[in-house]
Amino acid sequence: MSEKLGSAPFEDVAERFGFNQQLNIPLKVTESQFKPNMSAGELAQSVIGQRDVQATPLQMNMVAMGIANDGVIMQPNLVKKVIAPDLRVLEETKPKEFSTATTKEVANKVAELMKGPVQSGTAMRANVPGVDLRVKTGTADVPDDQPGRTVNSWVTGFAPGDDPEVAITVAFERIDYDKNHRLAVSLMKQMTEAVFNQ
Repeated sequence: MSEKLGSAPFEDVAERFGFNQQLNIPLKVTESQFKPNMSAGELAQSVIGQRDVQATPLQMNMVAMGIANDGVIMQPNLVKKVIAPDLRVLEETKPKEFSTATTKEVANKVAELMKGPVQSGTAMRANVPGVDLRVKTGTADVPDDQPGRTVNSWVTGFAPGDDPEVAITVAFERIDYDKNHRLAVSLMKQMTEAVFNQ
């Protein structure tokens, strides 16, 4: 598919989701990268998250948030409000749109597909009874001299699926796949339980 479409559509959608852009929350955030002008082989590896693609947990949380919010990504912000010693509100952050990453129809289709990993796929261990959790897992191979398979392992998602309140992303870098590939999903479950008091 990447060979047929070429790099432009992938570069465009990656940027709408926040890749290749400097974010401030208000602290400066490491930029996630989807390299432009790739060869056909580089693009084929990159569209599945391998090769030179770099994504922060914040970036993947923005992706989940955009799918949960009908394709619209809100500006992430670390500071909700600044309060003076006498409790006066000096500054309060107002919700602000970052971008429209995709259409509502596409976002809803992806959200529907995100049921699968929890119901019968790679994130079954994240299932929390009574919570409609939608997720996408990811595993990126990392070159390493150690025996075994070294990977970056992550999961991102949102809940409840029909009326999202929270987006959660968990990532582990450079872990042994055979021993630890379930860590991200297990932590996703614990965080979901904590949020929804299960």
